Amino acid sequence: MINPDVKTAMKLVGVSRTSIYKLISLGVLEKKPVLGRTFITRESVDRLLAAETLQHDHELRAA
Repeated sequence: MINPDVKTAMKLVGVSRTSIYKLISLGVLEKKPVLGRTFITRESVDRLLAAETLQHDHELRAA
């Protein structure tokens, strides 16, 4: 799996650059700096998206 850069992670998660860095500071997303650029581990993006999907499914069932 390829680790996305911050711009790509913003598109995948659907949040702003500021939110990506907030999620990093909260430990929700993991960063991997490479040659002065920040990449986000694909595993942490996938975990976040899976958690959002589970939350959405739970909300739909509760409605």
